[in-house]
This record gives sequence, structure tokens and C-alpha cells, in this order.
Amino acid sequence: MTRKIQEAMKVTIPTRTIDPFRSSELPQPVLDDIKERNRLRRRYRRTREAETRVEISEANRRIQNSIRQHRNDVYRDRLTKVNVRDGSFWKLTKHLRKQFQPITSLEDENGSIAMEDGEIVAMAARTFEGYHQVPDTDQETVKQVEQVVHQFLLNHPPFPGSAERLLTGPKVVHQFLLNHPPFPGSAERLLTGPSTVKRYIMSSPSTKAPGHDNIQGIVLKNLPKKLLVQLTYIINGIFRLQHFPATWKRAVVTPVPKPGKKTQFVLQLPTNFSVANDVQGS
Repeated sequence: MTRKIQEAMKVTIPTRTIDPFRSSELPQPVLDDIKERNRLRRRYRRTREAETRVEISEANRRIQNSIRQHRNDVYRDRLTKVNVRDGSFWKLTKHLRKQFQPITSLEDENGSIAMEDGEIVAMAARTFEGYHQVPDTDQETVKQVEQVVHQFLLNHPPFPGSAERLLTGPKVVHQFLLNHPPFPGSAERLLTGPSTVKRYIMSSPSTKAPGHDNIQGIVLKNLPKKLLVQLTYIINGIFRLQHFPATWKRAVVTPVPKPGKKTQFVLQLPTNFSVANDVQGS
């Protein structure tokens, strides 16, 4: 299904090649001045004339002023087109207020220092991995507490009936819900349908960054009915098998400085950053 969506995106979404030097954004008079300046440079390499060098300096000064004026005009036009309703105003203010803070180096609790990009990524990954690990505890104490709580619940059930009803698990709850649905009708109604999936997709933000498959939110909102049904089969399979696909768990992790933490020093702790996940969109 992912491959089909990606192939459809290649066919329907237009693409363009971006000039790395952005020369296409400059007006034609400025491009002509740049060509003339380059021609003067080639002539100066051959002749070494002082007059040609003066002409090159004047051309550089004229080009710089023209580019500066062009950028000011473009920025002025951009400000005049800013609108609150379409969200362009908030995007502009967010871009102006956002300050880029590069992670120059990290130092962990053991005193190890990471300077290279690969070392910084590895140290940050180890730190973030520890956030979701169960801390080491005394297993004997845990067993004693579980036995005391278990015995108390058996002797003091919070509702009338057999105390064994307290002893359950995820599989028992799942089977109970299938046999006793909370609403009249078939137990299969506990599973989702294409209309429900489409409703959740339509309520998701269209401008959210896509996952590793590059499927954007606006693409999901325009899926045909056949793919919606196929996606519904996958979701219902997740409910039946109680298994979430590993490919949907992939995410792009971005370290974000925590509020109040000092990140302007050369050596920073990995714990000064929180995690912002861009999970798979579909």
C-alpha cells in the first residue's frame, strides 16, 4: 500500500529542480551585470590592466547593491501578502522568533566527550533510550509488595461477586469485550470501519511533517476508497493480532533544548534536551 501511494505521488505531484545558487530568483538586469563582471574578470586575468580591475570593483559594488535592493523588495512584498487567516502570519513570526542552537559537543555523566557528529548522535541516542527503560529495582521487594496487594484484593474486593474477577489480563479483557460488546450488535463492531478511519484522517493536520515514507497529510486526505478499505483491514488486523507494525514505529528524533537549560556552553549534557518525534504519518 505504501508503494502504491508513493508511485501515485510521483505521477500526480509536480516537481521542479531548485537551483542551489538561487540564480533564477534574481532579476534579469542583475544576471546581466554578473555576466559582464565575469567577462571583465576573464579579461583581467589575460591583460592585468588596472582599468579593468577598477571596472570589476565597480561592477561588484553595483551587483551587491542591486541584490540587496532586490531582497528588500521581495521581503517587502512578502510582508504585504501576510494574512492571519491562511496561517502565513504565524509561520513568519515562528521563523523570526526561532533561534537555531547547534549542538557543538556533548558530555555524559561518565565524563566522555563527543565532538564528531556520529559521536554526538550515538551519545544522544543512548541518553534518550534510557528515558523509556524501567529502572533497576529490588525484585525481592517488588515480589513482596505484589503478594501483599494481591492478598489484600482477594480479601477485600471492591465490588460484589467472586474475587477471581479481579485477576485478569489483556487477553481476558479482549475476549470479554468480544463476547460482551458495550453496545447492541455484532462483536465485530468493536473494530473500526472506513468511515471512522477517514474521519480521523480528515481531522489530522495537513501540514504535519511526513514520516520516513514521505507521505504527506494532504495525500492521506485524498486517498481513494479502495486504499481506505485496505488501511482499515490493516488497522483491524492490528486489533485482532494485538501487534503494531514495526515500520509504523519508526520516527525522526529531533533534540530540542529544554526550557531553562543552559545550552550556550561548549560542553552540554544530553539531558538538557528533550525529544520531539516525527512518527510515521500513515
